[in-house]
Amino acid sequence: GETYEVSTRVWTKFARGLKKTKVTHMYASEHTISTELKEKFRNVIRRNRKKHDMHINPNNLDVIIKCTHCWWNPINAKVLRPYIRDHGYEHILMDKELLGVKGTTEGKYNADAI
Repeated sequence: GETYEVSTRVWTKFARGLKKTKVTHMYASEHTISTELKEKFRNVIRRNRKKHDMHINPNNLDVIIKCTHCWWNPINAKVLRPYIRDHGYEHILMDKELLGVKGTTEGKYNADAI
């Protein structure tokens, strides 16, 4: 679930620890994290994508389609397009609300993903 009482100190510690993970996609509410810290998250997450291929491996497609509302959703990887089509998931690529495109959530929450 979401929490809005995370301090800047805790988010900073989280950012340092993120380097030691294999996290390649993440969602976090924008109003609880500074722009500078969010950019650190993005940079670490981009580097983490070089640690493994689970986010673009067609054998992991059932998990990949569940990763939504990120600033970049793994289902958008061009390398996955043939597999998405073959598995009947193409409709997901056209569903902006399902993907969590900003402004399509009908006021359910005001968030930005990283």
